[in-house]
Amino acid sequence: MLKNIHEVLEYYRALANRPSGFPATLLESRAEPLDLQSSGLGLPESYIDFVQRYKVEEVSVGMLELMPIPSDDIIETIRQLNGDQKSPYVSEQYVHVANFEGDLVLLVKGEDYHDDGRVFFRDISSGYFREPVCLANGFEDFIVIAANLDQRSLEGLDAEAEVFTDIAKIVNPALSDDGQKCWGRICEMFT
Repeated sequence: MLKNIHEVLEYYRALANRPSGFPATLLESRAEPLDLQSSGLGLPESYIDFVQRYKVEEVSVGMLELMPIPSDDIIETIRQLNGDQKSPYVSEQYVHVANFEGDLVLLVKGEDYHDDGRVFFRDISSGYFREPVCLANGFEDFIVIAANLDQRSLEGLDAEAEVFTDIAKIVNPALSDDGQKCWGRICEMFT
């Protein structure tokens, strides 16, 4: 089990260093921290901090696309996702930042650098969850949980929903019952 972002980065480094390599761009630290100016998009501090430290351009963590629109400019991508290309399933209280397949990953919207870093899942493909469900209290915890799902899938490990929700609770102890059920459902959908 991957318990924190350092273990996640080490896991992906090991995948990249295999003799056969890995056919995708993997999550890694940036050589130089990205300097993001205030975007006016209402992004929380946990997300801004994450994308400043880690390369998310063209990166997928399993079925999680960290930038659903290919681009080298994170802010421009988020502007597009929440402007002209905004999904009708995203209410004004959220900012759309990533996708789990066709489903949406949302952050609570506020003033730039606000403290509410909760990450929500908006199921638009199956309709199982009609309202956004909180999956993590911060973006880094969200990535750690998603990386565990990716690891289990890549290594053919037990990916039963119950086992995976236990992992999600360890990474994010304050995870609600709905959040646990949602991670279980995501596990069933993507493994």
